[in-house]
Amino acid sequence: MADDGWTKDPFIFSDISNDGCGYTVRQSGLFTFTSNNPELFEVNGIGRMRPLASGKGTLTVSYHGLELCTVSVTTSVPEVEVTPTPSPEPTVTEKPEPTPTKTPENTATPTPKPTATPTPKPTAVPTQKPAANAPKNEIVDGYYYQSNGQKYTKKNSFVQIDGKWYWADSKAKVSICNGAKGNYYFKNGVMQKNVVIKKYYYQKNGKKYTKKNTLVKIGSKYYWADSKSRVKLCNGAKKNYYFVKGVMQKNKVVKGYYYQKNGKKYSGRRQRKRWFRLP
Repeated sequence: MADDGWTKDPFIFSDISNDGCGYTVRQSGLFTFTSNNPELFEVNGIGRMRPLASGKGTLTVSYHGLELCTVSVTTSVPEVEVTPTPSPEPTVTEKPEPTPTKTPENTATPTPKPTATPTPKPTAVPTQKPAANAPKNEIVDGYYYQSNGQKYTKKNSFVQIDGKWYWADSKAKVSICNGAKGNYYFKNGVMQKNVVIKKYYYQKNGKKYTKKNTLVKIGSKYYWADSKSRVKLCNGAKKNYYFVKGVMQKNKVVKGYYYQKNGKKYSGRRQRKRWFRLP
């Protein structure tokens, strides 16, 4: 063992043919030495080992990634005797007796009464009222001031002013409604109701009719709402009914088919013959 704690000699390959020395490693990096028990010993690039603890382990030698051999290693670390240092006996220090303090007789120390902390009252914030000369029920610089003088602040919403409809945008600025807006239609602020505009039917409440592929009665005439809810006046056969310029034909024979009193086409196929009384 060298003074630095490592073995003196590097790793030596033996010649098994004559039990002699085959090759002594002198150059680091040619072979790779791996300690399979790093808690027992460590090994450097030429095979010198330094024991860390006593025990038995193994060492693997490789050449350019090819494992050549694995050898057994027995390590021994001399134990160091520790001489216990005697602990000094504790020194007992006598506590001095307290000096009694004379208290005057019949002298009572008054207990201080707790002082009540007053709870602060909330400060009322007065509601800001509009000035006396503030505009009322007027549109000023694109903003609508209501009848109480407060500015209208709702955004992206409808607001009715003097019987007409306006649209308040993302900044609450208002402009009179014209044309389609949402599911409604306006002409100079007036909501259109129970009328067909640009193939769409706006109902009695002003809302656009959105049902599809169905019959809808507008006034006294029937229309057909297609797959995009666009309406068209019914003419000819539609489903089990027959129409002439939007008027449903009832209790009539049209093109060889009988349309009953409710307007529905008669479809009694099982009866070969049946008499009908027509007006």
